[in-house]
Amino acid sequence: MLGANSYTSFGITAPIFSSEEEKKERENLTAQEQEELSRSLYGKLYGNPQDDNNHNLLHQGLLQQMNRALDQISDKESFEQALEICPDQVTDHDKTRFLRRMDGNPQVSWSSIVLFCVPLAFLTAKLIHIQAAAQRLVDYWERRREVFGQDLCYLPFTQDGALHQDMVALSQGVIHILGTDASGRSVTYVDLGSVDWTLVPPESFLRAAWYFYEVGVSQSSDQQSIVLIMYQKHEKLSNFRRKLAKQVVDLEKLYLPIRIKGFHVCHPNRFFGDISAPILKFFMGKRWRLIFQIHRGTEQAVLNKLLEFGIDREIVPRAFGGLNPCDVEAWLEHQRAQHL
Repeated sequence: MLGANSYTSFGITAPIFSSEEEKKERENLTAQEQEELSRSLYGKLYGNPQDDNNHNLLHQGLLQQMNRALDQISDKESFEQALEICPDQVTDHDKTRFLRRMDGNPQVSWSSIVLFCVPLAFLTAKLIHIQAAAQRLVDYWERRREVFGQDLCYLPFTQDGALHQDMVALSQGVIHILGTDASGRSVTYVDLGSVDWTLVPPESFLRAAWYFYEVGVSQSSDQQSIVLIMYQKHEKLSNFRRKLAKQVVDLEKLYLPIRIKGFHVCHPNRFFGDISAPILKFFMGKRWRLIFQIHRGTEQAVLNKLLEFGIDREIVPRAFGGLNPCDVEAWLEHQRAQHL
């Protein structure tokens, strides 16, 4: 069923999130939501991040409770197979990543767990936090089996393992890891204008996006945060895949232990602004819409805008005025040498 607003043209009928709805959504943000949004978009440039070093004090206790929460989940076949077939991919470190990913509610922040441990509130907060993390870990493996299939799902998550059938999708340059920004967040570049769908099936693109998410975030300083840069100047209407776009967004929203902190669309063409963006905003959900930034103007104007968010010209692609050559083949070879 379509929403109250929908777009119909060029054979596309889809619900949209209108500019009026977006304006109202932003006007109704609470002070706390605005604070969280600023920290997400600007990172360390906004101010000192909240101290989360104390989480190590409760590391073992949290993991023990997460294991109990996992035991209470009855439907977890894919996760149980992972424990049996590839236990090296379900370590305590991996579980901790999911615990940290579900640390989005101020009531269950690491510092509040440590500092404000009034017994009843402490227990309630941890239960909400840990149960959500446990369920996300189970959902991760279920979705991984759906996307990769039984034969590939439990192989090492490397180019020579689970991704060995997707080298065309990986090497086309549609997605690329640029480096880290001023806040140590992994910056991932997306250029859908360069994708050749005759060579890259949507399911292979989805697996490649999963790989870049996982490998990119492993190289960020906090091993969780990603900033997306999308170059839209040359994207064509025929390249737009609404279902696939939603699946890529859902990887972060529902399954992976990562968090997208900013989504910067640079030099959008008219098609993107008039058609793609309103459709994307509908299924993105509120948090993604709030971090969604569109940058127009000259190359220098866009570079200046990215710099405000801590994204330096050194890592911006040469395609729109940066200094990064974006040598995808060399990057992939480097990752392979590290068994990634």
